[in-house]
Amino acid sequence: MFLAADTRKDNYRDEIGQIVKAIQQIPTVTNEKRALIAQLQNVAANHGYITFSAGNHRWHVGRVGESYLYSVPENKLGHLAQFRGKEVRVVCIGSGTRWIRTYMAGPV
Repeated sequence: MFLAADTRKDNYRDEIGQIVKAIQQIPTVTNEKRALIAQLQNVAANHGYITFSAGNHRWHVGRVGESYLYSVPENKLGHLAQFRGKEVRVVCIGSGTRWIRTYMAGPV
């Protein structure tokens, strides 16, 4: 686990960031937003992103489309262990029961 203070605001500079930004601009769940989320999942998977589910209290974002950048420490365990020493984007792509969310994370 890490602190929210260890994260940085997403800069949305790359292709994935632009899709995330477009998702954030749609406040409600619409067909357009669903299509953007599906596009995000495809593009991100092709760029080496992983998908996992976890509690939003541990990942600091809970709304679909929210994201941040995080520099993964060399000693990191868990979902982000494969990204040790790299900067990653963490983005919420789905909500589940109660506080469980689906996330994607990958190199920026």
